[in-house]
Amino acid sequence: MINEQIDEPLIREVMCKNLNYAGPEDSVCDIAKTLREGNRGSVVIKKDDEVLGIITNSDIVNKFVVGGKGNKAKEIMTTNMVTISPDMDIQDAAMVMVKKGIERLVVMEGDEVLGVISQNDIMEVRPSLYLDISQGIKFGAETTDMDFESMDVGQCESCENYSENLKEVNGNLVCPECQEEEGI
Repeated sequence: MINEQIDEPLIREVMCKNLNYAGPEDSVCDIAKTLREGNRGSVVIKKDDEVLGIITNSDIVNKFVVGGKGNKAKEIMTTNMVTISPDMDIQDAAMVMVKKGIERLVVMEGDEVLGVISQNDIMEVRPSLYLDISQGIKFGAETTDMDFESMDVGQCESCENYSENLKEVNGNLVCPECQEEEGI
């Protein structure tokens, strides 16, 4: 059997660009209504032009309904968002989802949110990756067919964003943007 290289679509070609936004003081109930009406699984929380976090359906259920945490977005939002570059391919995004045990990734370029990519977005393009993602999240990354070790994808130890083309700089794995800032 010939091992063919599949040309994966880039995140920017697959991500959802039509995002819902809310402010940190908005009520969780209003955000839940926005999620239902917009038929989206997440709302990006911004104040002015600064992205503060994200709220997903899971956040509302786990933190607000079951956990009894606050009534405002700022009290239940996820602030340590996992972000990726729009130029990554969908297999790399799937690997990040499995490694972090999450269903959505925020797509950013610099400080600008360009979109969100979810398991469902990936499933529409490559259904075979969905099985890897769902098994990996449910049972742990070691149960998937994905080859994490050969990838230069991971979390930048400088800015903490997920990126591809990480390079070791002074003992730390650093993304291309931070490499540029360091003059490398």
